Formats: sequence, structure tokens, C-alpha cells
Amino acid sequence: MRTRLYFTSASHMYTLLNTLKLGLNQTLIDQSNLKDKEALNNITTIDYMSGIVFRLYENLGLDENDPDRFRLEIMVNRGAVVENLGENNIENHTIPISQERFIDINKKLTF
Repeated sequence: MRTRLYFTSASHMYTLLNTLKLGLNQTLIDQSNLKDKEALNNITTIDYMSGIVFRLYENLGLDENDPDRFRLEIMVNRGAVVENLGENNIENHTIPISQERFIDINKKLTF
């Protein structure tokens, strides 16, 4: 099953991002990955084509009551960011959005 939610207001994206960064005593953030944690904290603006991805996996081989049966992965992409116009490769009035812009917040949350 797939669900896609699209927001047309940046305030919704900022609220969700701040909830991920600050909510629940930051339990959603993988505290052991300092590089990605710092990258997440450095996001000050969200631009065009930004996104927050939640992927939920179920391991059907485990017992129904096993807390490792479900796993949640969270990723954030700050979108098409132009930090310095002189250094970016802008062709045909487009700004590239690459997979490298995704920040893995956590890949091992279990329920």
C-alpha cells in the first residue's frame, strides 16, 4: 500500500521537519549517525521539490507481537537548493535534484 501526501504550503513542511527534529525527545533521529544528524540540523530552508519520505516495512517471518516486525525509515530532502549561483550547474533554467540530497534520519526504528 502506498500513500502520498502533497503539501502546497511550506509551513506544513517546516512543521513536519521541526516535529521530526525536536519532537518526542528526538527519538526519531538516529543519534549514532552524527554526520546525518548534523546535516539535518543544518537545514534552514526548504525549497522547491523538497520532500520527507516515510517507508514502513513489515517482516512477515516474525511473530505478530515481535517489536522488530515493523521497521520505519525516514528520509528528508531539502529540494532544489541554490547555495551559490556561480558554483552550481544550472542548465536550461533547471536546478538538479539528486539522490545525494536525501538525509537518512533513521533506518532502524521498530515498533
